[in-house]
Amino acid sequence: RSSDLVNGTLVPFIELGVGFNPELTGRENVYLNGALLGFSNKEMDEMFGDIVRFAELEDFMDQKLKNFSSGMQVRLAFSIAIKAQGDILVLDEVLAVGDEAFQNKCNQFFNKIKKDKSKTVVLVTHSMENVRKYCNHAILIRDGVVKIDGSPEDVANSYSLENAERSSSNDRKNQDIKNNFIRDLQIKLNTSKKISQQDQLKLTISYKVTEDIDTFAAITLWDIARSQTQIGRAS
Repeated sequence: RSSDLVNGTLVPFIELGVGFNPELTGRENVYLNGALLGFSNKEMDEMFGDIVRFAELEDFMDQKLKNFSSGMQVRLAFSIAIKAQGDILVLDEVLAVGDEAFQNKCNQFFNKIKKDKSKTVVLVTHSMENVRKYCNHAILIRDGVVKIDGSPEDVANSYSLENAERSSSNDRKNQDIKNNFIRDLQIKLNTSKKISQQDQLKLTISYKVTEDIDTFAAITLWDIARSQTQIGRAS
């Protein structure tokens, strides 16, 4: 927010494994990444144990990275990013990697760091579920312009609504092109654009039929935030 000023060590996590050298050991790559992030060898000595334990790679750190599986490399890169003792962590989309057990560990870490007022995490994501789950504050940016600056719930709802309206507009255009018997399809929303699970969704649908055929309207409701679909049909 414009009223906040944060000073501290920045740890960016934009792409997995950036700066890794496959000919170096896992241990050497930890120190190499630490140097790229601006940490001294002494600082990395203090972080090394936490990084390796979080990645669960204690038995492999003296092997060359090229002998690591892709999953092991991802876990090591992720562990360096989140366990490096920086004050500001920048994450681009990636919040959890690896198998289910490791993902659960990552989720626990982010739930804990969310409550730590000494840390700042900047999450860049298209997942509104993660926005609602992890963020204390959110900003919606489109075409380089800040559209909304507010609560995670308000920003997530606005993002989902904006994409739903765009998708609905495209669907209507495609339907007009594909259907040779239906003309002048109009859909009017008779309730608020934002409704709760207890509210009723009311629509008025009108169209013209050019042939003597039976018709019906099928409606698909897509919950963008939770990736769920419900389908209804009305004659």
